Amino acid sequence: MGTELISVLALGEAREVLAALRRNQRFSTWTQSFMEHRLVMELKGVKDIVRAGSVSGKLDVRLVLSPFLEVARSPEAGSGIITAAALSAVEKVIKLGIADETASLAHAANALEDVIAAVSECRFDSTDAAVDEKVLALICKIVVSCLSCGRWARSLSDHSLLLAFETVLRILGGRRRSELLKSLVRQTLCDIIFILVRGVEERTATEPTSDSINDWHRELSLLNEPGDPIFDELQIHGLQTFSFDVVNPSNEPNFSTFSLECILRLASYLIDPLLTKNRPAERQLGYAFLNAAICGAPSSAIAPLMNVRSIRRVLLRQTSRAILRGLGSRLNSLADASIAFATALNLLHALGPYGGPLLTALFQKVFPPMVSGVCPDGSGKHIPLDEGVREIGLEALGAIFAQPGLLALAYASIDCSSLHLDAVEPLLNSLQSMIERDDALWRKERVALLNRGVDDEEEDENDLRASRAAVLLSADILIGAIDSISDRVKMVTPSASLAARNSNHAKGVSIASVGSLRGKKLH
Repeated sequence: MGTELISVLALGEAREVLAALRRNQRFSTWTQSFMEHRLVMELKGVKDIVRAGSVSGKLDVRLVLSPFLEVARSPEAGSGIITAAALSAVEKVIKLGIADETASLAHAANALEDVIAAVSECRFDSTDAAVDEKVLALICKIVVSCLSCGRWARSLSDHSLLLAFETVLRILGGRRRSELLKSLVRQTLCDIIFILVRGVEERTATEPTSDSINDWHRELSLLNEPGDPIFDELQIHGLQTFSFDVVNPSNEPNFSTFSLECILRLASYLIDPLLTKNRPAERQLGYAFLNAAICGAPSSAIAPLMNVRSIRRVLLRQTSRAILRGLGSRLNSLADASIAFATALNLLHALGPYGGPLLTALFQKVFPPMVSGVCPDGSGKHIPLDEGVREIGLEALGAIFAQPGLLALAYASIDCSSLHLDAVEPLLNSLQSMIERDDALWRKERVALLNRGVDDEEEDENDLRASRAAVLLSADILIGAIDSISDRVKMVTPSASLAARNSNHAKGVSIASVGSLRGKKLH
């Protein structure tokens, strides 16, 4: 059925493209040697290809698509109308024909390679903005259709996979793009990442790992590593002319995790403030790529992904460090702070037990200034922090405490390790001190406000509400920590529960004092 459908589609679409060509005077006349134009002759040859396939019982889809791809990549086609007609034909044949895995097709995987190469070389005259955007939108649809062709797509090489991503990425960097087209391109890039993550789930076996937690910390702390060609290419040429050729991707028809690894490295460098400090749009794009990889795929695909050592290494090195640099630098907007903390939480969830190094860095370097407003290097220097950013950071800290297992992982990675100074207990104590200090300050300022009158009441009320929000968030964090510890204790035996309580007492965690917040009204 699939072969017959492709034959009918190919013949009908060939007539459509021929009609579009005939509207151009260049293709409606004969040459001096009384021969039709090369593109016209190739399209007319589709009939012979289909006839040969019906005789042999196996249609060579590579030959069927070749005339349409020649029109799409040829600068002689001129108008975007002709190019759009050719690309529309290609998209229909792929989506309705090649995607059918039961069809008896020859060279289907090679045909997909040819399609990706052709759309990357697509050339046409820019005459009408609407037609131009139609062509670019068709390229996006074709790329996704190629990568969604089941067993045929799983034979694509790393070179073709990265070329497909690079082709769509260059569309985003072009000029005079409408917001609708930009949104489509961004979604297409994320769809490509979804497909690659699902491919890891289907084709990559879980790798046994003997790495210790010290090895994971070493991955995050390895700052003086050799230069990455992706970083150099992005720094020199920028995103608009970026090319994955610098990593020499393989042309072997075998799915691997290399292409996804390269895309994750690119996304990590895009969010790194060292590289994109003054380019917020690129930073947001990098965060979108990372979130697409680590939380956009089904949960069943995350575990196999994290067990691939090369992927895990990228997430612990480039990705974690870029996120920490973004959180450690001065966040200029609430949007930057919100997506940075959200990505950090998503990465912690995806890494699971491998997230100890990132969690350690967050508790030691990022969250203490959010609570105390003081630089964590021991200098006592005050850090000017926007109140909105502070609230976002406190909400992220509360989310870590509320997520099952992360508080225990933090204790195991930091406070229970001889390699690190305690960070969880001091942070809890700082939260309690902040509540008591800010609550008293709030009461004092409230009394002063009532005594002053109503001249500056609206402005002062807004300031007080912001401070009040931080206090309430801190109280909620501590209550969430108590609930997390309580749930953890209920999961162990009575003897183990007694040992856990003794351990908490030895650590100096004042559960009773924190628990009193439940009944305390912060008026």
